Amino acid sequence: MPISAAKLEGVRISRHQPVYRQITDRFREMIVSDELPAGRKLPSTQDIAASLGTDPATVHTALRVLVKEGLISRQPRRGTFVRERREVLTQVGIFMGGSFRDASSYQRSLFGAVEDLLRKENLLCKVFVDPRPREQHVDELPELAESIRKGEIQAVLGVRMDRRSLQWLKHLPVPAAYHTSGKEPGIVGSDLDQFSRLALGQLRKMGCRSFGVIAPFSLENDPLFGGGVIPAEFYLHFTEIAHDLGMTLHNEWFRVPPTQPDGEAAGQLFGYEQFKALWALPEHPDGLVVYADHVASGVILAMSELGVSVPRDLRLVLHRNKLVDILCPFPAAWIQTDETQVAAALLEQVRRQLRGEPCPPIRHPFTLLPTKNNPTSKTNKK
Repeated sequence: MPISAAKLEGVRISRHQPVYRQITDRFREMIVSDELPAGRKLPSTQDIAASLGTDPATVHTALRVLVKEGLISRQPRRGTFVRERREVLTQVGIFMGGSFRDASSYQRSLFGAVEDLLRKENLLCKVFVDPRPREQHVDELPELAESIRKGEIQAVLGVRMDRRSLQWLKHLPVPAAYHTSGKEPGIVGSDLDQFSRLALGQLRKMGCRSFGVIAPFSLENDPLFGGGVIPAEFYLHFTEIAHDLGMTLHNEWFRVPPTQPDGEAAGQLFGYEQFKALWALPEHPDGLVVYADHVASGVILAMSELGVSVPRDLRLVLHRNKLVDILCPFPAAWIQTDETQVAAALLEQVRRQLRGEPCPPIRHPFTLLPTKNNPTSKTNKK
């Protein structure tokens, strides 16, 4: 039996948040509380819009979120129905945009961490690799869409993607989580504000009064590779914290690229060239922060080549990934990303959606490794 649109007439729409979100939240609440039991038919989009005093397009957007969360289904020529809630996850797809050959060491290690987690959780896994040229990533991957249509997977974990792919991944009719940056629901990103605080706090403890930064975020904020990271915000984190700590950062010591480095080798080259450019300046900082690990590899190579011209008392804080080897012959403090934590956060995002819960972005934390245990390679860990 369909519910009456009159049931919604008492719902008040606030002007202080998006209307579609309020409609989504109200229907989600009714479904999760069993006020709308499984199998119940919803009023038409037009009737819901009339009851709430809004337009059908807004209602359509609101219901599309619930379709994605698996709470309702649209059946051609029949209508929209409340679905049986499948809170037990059994089958998951992993999405990789681009080939494994072109993936970075971190992306490959994260993929492995996700596979290991799914195996540990006794979840079936199906891998979808998108080998198409980047300009074709604006369209959904046919194999993935077909697998969803056949009911072969309940959710998708996006391990590697650019912003083109994210645009259609967001509209899949199953729960999905994505490892990138941005403010969209379902995202798992990095807490770069925390990274800044850890890095500068460590440099201050090491006695630094001034510092430089080498990071690969494009000044143009490339929407394809930047993934929503705004370099100005990253810079602002450092300048605000530096001010609080009484540390100096000159503009020429903040080294970022004019365009985003595309790939691991390009990031290494960027780190290599930028350290040499930094050290060619007439004045140098007494501390240096480098993000991410592939950029740090290039910086380490440049320091090795310059040799005695680099003071031994230059204080380093470098980023690393837990499951990726990195060799550094210089004393350094390390701030680490744990791929297993990222994998767990991705899985938690889709489980939240299956439970009908909101899933705002998760910012996974970094860990400052104890100085006595700072590794030059994961093989050296005790």
